[in-house]
Parts: sequence; C-alpha cells; structure tokens
Amino acid sequence: QVLAELKEVHPGLLTVVAGAHATFMPEQCLEHNAVDVIVRNEEELVIRDLLASYERGGEDWKQTLGIGFGKNGSATLNEQYPGPKVLDEIPITDWSLLPKGVYYFYPLVKRYPFVTDLTTRGCPKKCAFCMAPGFYGNKVRGRSAEHIIKGFEHYSSQGYKEVYIKDEMFTSLKKRNDVVFDYMINKQVDLTWFCSAAVGWIDKPMMEKMKRAGCHTIKVGVESGVQEILDRIKKDITLDQIRDTFRWAEEVGINTHAHLMIGHPGETEDTIQQTIDFIKKLNHTTVTFGIMTPFPGTPIFEELAQETP
Repeated sequence: QVLAELKEVHPGLLTVVAGAHATFMPEQCLEHNAVDVIVRNEEELVIRDLLASYERGGEDWKQTLGIGFGKNGSATLNEQYPGPKVLDEIPITDWSLLPKGVYYFYPLVKRYPFVTDLTTRGCPKKCAFCMAPGFYGNKVRGRSAEHIIKGFEHYSSQGYKEVYIKDEMFTSLKKRNDVVFDYMINKQVDLTWFCSAAVGWIDKPMMEKMKRAGCHTIKVGVESGVQEILDRIKKDITLDQIRDTFRWAEEVGINTHAHLMIGHPGETEDTIQQTIDFIKKLNHTTVTFGIMTPFPGTPIFEELAQETP
C-alpha cells in the first residue's frame, strides 16, 4: 500500500522489494502492481549493481543477477547472484546517515545510544522453523576479526555505547572471536554488547572471556522444554545442554534471555505446561514466548504445504 501511494505521486518510480518474502515467494510479490522488482537472498551487492545499471538508462538493469520482474503472471526470475563469500566486502554501516537525534529502544540494551551489527551469515543447523539456512546458506561465513574491530572502533568514535550482535551463529567462530575479545579487553574499548548464542556452540570459558570483553547478555533459542518437541523440530540439542548453558551464564554473571515458541507440531496443553515448568527452573533473566509460525523458506512450511489440500 505504501509503495502504491508513492507511485501515485511519482508514476515513474521503480520500486524494489527485498527480504525473505521476495526470496521465497517472488511470484506472489510481483503479482502486486506496486512492486516492480524483487531481490532474492542477500541484497546489498545485487541492489548496488541494479542501481548502477538503472542510472545508466535503458533496459540493461533487467539483466542484473538475483532480481525478478514482470507483471500479470509473466514474472522473470534471473539467475541467483553468487553472494559475497567474504563479508568484509560489505562496508561497515554508516549510522551517521540517520537524522540527528534518531535513537532506537530495545529492552535488553543497557547503554544508549546503541547500534546493531552482523558478523556472520549462514547456519549449518536444520531447525524446521528457521529461514536462515535457506536465505544465507548452510555454511557459516564470517567477517574477519580486523573488520569487526574496525567497526566497533567506528561506532565508539561516533558516540555509540552498545552493540547488539544479531548473528544466529556468532559464537561458532571461536578463533576469530578470541581475537576480537582480546582486543576489547586489552584496548578497553568503551562499548558493551550482547548477542545470540546457540546451545552447543558456547561453553563456560567462552562466556567468561565474553564478559571480560564487555558482553552482558546472551539470547538463547530454547524453543521448547520437551525433548520430543525439540527432536521433532530438529533443534539438535538436549534439555541437559540447555540447563548447562543457563547454569554457566549464571555462574559467570552474564544475563540470559530465553526464546520460547508455543505451537510446534505435536504440541499439546501438557507439553506447553512442561515447557513452562522447565523454563521456570532455568534461572533466566528474561523470557519471551512466541507463536510458532510456518514461514516460507522453512522445512516446516514445505511440510505443511504438502499436507494442506
């Protein structure tokens, strides 16, 4: 609707939609008259090439890899863009482009103003509900330690006090992270931070070093307190591993946020109660309960689509 209103004001506007919806349901996106172009998967380099070609004029922009276009059921989907194998190719986010005084709130942030960052893409896990492997691939690609440190220094120089690292698999690159942590500890960079941590990919010694490097919270995808449910959604973790992760964090003094989802396949009132009872014993700092939603691009979406008449 927003794009349609913009095109009413500027009829010649070329509208571009990116993200998970455009990636996994491109034809559906292009059914809307307000959508001219979709970009699939990682969008930065595709949009760069698309805009450069579009500004030169003519129709060459339609040859850009990774895009789709067309109307009235005649959508054209170009070959996929190979994507950046080295994430250092993508520039550090320039938050100074925001208007002055524009700051955001997030309940887990301890110090303001804060920024978000992403240091890895891809995930080798096969969780049935997650779009990350389908969107980014099933191998972890990471920015170099030097690139991350450069970004942290840049944020600090601009007056930011905290970084929310939004990776799914941040803690999987231990050697790289050790370099970052050592720098944060030895140089005493005035930045605190928090991140997600996958159960099975973090241990107590790592948490201890993370805390010294400025980490105050880890966000953990628990999803369910019932082993059968965890197995069903292919989390590839055990209840004991979850208990260990939260116990270590408590011993180290790092806050924990537990993500739970209600409504997995096979869920009942009894399993929901078991999950509630389980989470109460974890001594977490905060917790959220979401509703399991079968997003396109996930195994559970494909499974349900085949079962639905």
